[in-house]
Amino acid sequence: MIKKFLDTVLFLEIWTAMIVPFKHMFVKEVTFQYPREKRIIPDAHRGALGLLRYDKGEGKIGHERCVGCDLCEVACPSHCIKVVSEPAGLDAPNPLMRVATEFYIDITKCVFCGYCVEACPVNALAMTKEYEYSTTDKRKLIFDKEKLYEIGERFLEDSKKYLVAHNQEVDDEMWEQYRYRFPAPTVEAQSLYQTLTPPVEEEPVAVGTETEPATSASAPTQEPTSTPPEPKV
Repeated sequence: MIKKFLDTVLFLEIWTAMIVPFKHMFVKEVTFQYPREKRIIPDAHRGALGLLRYDKGEGKIGHERCVGCDLCEVACPSHCIKVVSEPAGLDAPNPLMRVATEFYIDITKCVFCGYCVEACPVNALAMTKEYEYSTTDKRKLIFDKEKLYEIGERFLEDSKKYLVAHNQEVDDEMWEQYRYRFPAPTVEAQSLYQTLTPPVEEEPVAVGTETEPATSASAPTQEPTSTPPEPKV
């Protein structure tokens, strides 16, 4: 009864609950004033997707890296990517080259897994640090080809850092080295079952240079002898 009386008079429950606020009075503040203050985002952050162009290295500067292979669409687990491709045309250096005429990403369905970036053979896709793309119109969240290239150009450095952080490009050669670079055939690369270089043809022999084996003049020439047919009974 005395303990209950003291708890009621001295408000011990309130003092016990105030222990946590008193402890945090001497701790450094962790709250930042958004949007005036922005959090430092790591390079491996998976934000909005963007398409990239050639900067330095393989391909012409400013040309699209995307070859319309549709591997990103196949690898997407949420089926939010749609790629429409067609042959590059007669002016292309390679007659088998294809280009993506249409490219759509429904960002409302995207789970930001990064599978599409890993599946791209030419590193044409990359994720950026962009996360402020909220809008009142849901149709604007379906990024088309122009929107994706606009994001890729605006966040080009973040895209390159993302590819480096996920071991898809090398830091010191990030503008020149891309994945799946096929090496030139060399003698060391040849296997026992595959010849990468054509076989060396034998030198043709000039007409009239062949020598026949000499025959001895003293050796008599033997003519074939014919045996008479046996009489029929």
